[in-house]
Amino acid sequence: MAKFFRVLLLFVLASGLTALNGCGGGQGAKSGRPRVNASGKAIFDGKPIPFGDVLFTHIESGNTSSCTITNGSYQSPKGMGPVIGENNVAVYGFEKEDGKALWSGTWSKPITIGPKGFKEDFSIAATEVSAPDPNYKNPDNEE
Repeated sequence: MAKFFRVLLLFVLASGLTALNGCGGGQGAKSGRPRVNASGKAIFDGKPIPFGDVLFTHIESGNTSSCTITNGSYQSPKGMGPVIGENNVAVYGFEKEDGKALWSGTWSKPITIGPKGFKEDFSIAATEVSAPDPNYKNPDNEE
């Protein structure tokens, strides 16, 4: 009988820890929130951004999603797009993969993502960002 109660106690403890830990899919601070697909174009000074990232950060939960920009287009990996609701989106652009940044700092804005997904083109003017630092050298590319 004592063995039965030990097994029961272990089951109750394991169930309680699972409930405290949460459940559901997703990545980030709070998982299990609905995610949608995201896609669009990314333009800098009238030209497609050769390489970069579009980073979505859900305001309430802190969940993030990143889409790679290739030849001026971005698309979220299936099932790993941004979380529905209020987000901040940041765009980073580079001349090429592991290349020089097209601008210094971050270009970002608040957005709302609905349940049907997010499709928006980002057109960033040079006047909206700081010029890249001409003295910056990527430490990964130094020989």
